[in-house]
Amino acid sequence: MQGLRLVTVDGKVMDLDADHDGDVFRAAQVSIGALGFVTRVRMRTRPLYRLKERSWVQPTEEVLETFDDEVHRYRHFEMFPLTHSKYAIVQAIEETDEPIHNPPIPADQPDAFDDLMRSLQSVPVVARQPIIDTAVAAIEPEPPVVDSSYKVLANIRNYRFNEMEYSVPLEAGAACLREILKKIDDDAIDVVFPLEYRYIAGDDLMLSMFSGGPRASISIHRDARFDYKPYFDAIEPIFWKHGGRPHWGKVHSLGYRQLKSLYPALDDFRAIRAALDPDGRLINAHLAQLLDVTT
Repeated sequence: MQGLRLVTVDGKVMDLDADHDGDVFRAAQVSIGALGFVTRVRMRTRPLYRLKERSWVQPTEEVLETFDDEVHRYRHFEMFPLTHSKYAIVQAIEETDEPIHNPPIPADQPDAFDDLMRSLQSVPVVARQPIIDTAVAAIEPEPPVVDSSYKVLANIRNYRFNEMEYSVPLEAGAACLREILKKIDDDAIDVVFPLEYRYIAGDDLMLSMFSGGPRASISIHRDARFDYKPYFDAIEPIFWKHGGRPHWGKVHSLGYRQLKSLYPALDDFRAIRAALDPDGRLINAHLAQLLDVTT
């Protein structure tokens, strides 16, 4: 991001960029709705380019063993560890000059993986692993997809779900993921949604999950038809144990006291917020908890 326009609650229009408004610009890029209204964003763009996407199934432990190397081979590299299983779905994306190859999926073509996940809802949790492992081990790698970047990176989500996502230091990523998967197995938690595991580059923004350097991002999900709270409550302390920072737009339970130790610039952000909105007109109950502001 090169610049943005922020309109404060008193109507002041602020055109911000790093060269002239360093701290306020660093605060406004991840401002959780507490500084004002972002009405314009200036981004650095590049000419249209193509991406090649490959996906396959592989044992989770094998992926973790080489994960640090693979993230440097590809533009994007991530995996989706399956719950109650030894396997993960792996996705690797790289830039390419190859011709576009992205045939549409027939509307009547069944989704074998989706059908498997649905069928597991009626299978007792303790009986799922052999079923899942046998089924997914037989899945053949899909043909690579080549298309314009915005088409490859876009996802279709057919499920409604709730999600919790934390970022942890890179050196804690694998251990945190393993502990989450073990907790799901040990407690026989009834969840069929895969997890997500990926690395994301660092930045210098005040409230960014990735401020200060790259981190490992881990997500858990719960089908929206079911109560997510017992599952998320069981897993969230594992994220805390490994120094996790919560995704601001997803479910978490932290307040100012815990967040202050995770975000070194949190009090700097609070000072900027107080200057731009001294009467707290943008503060709701959720922001009051995050920023320790009395409403």
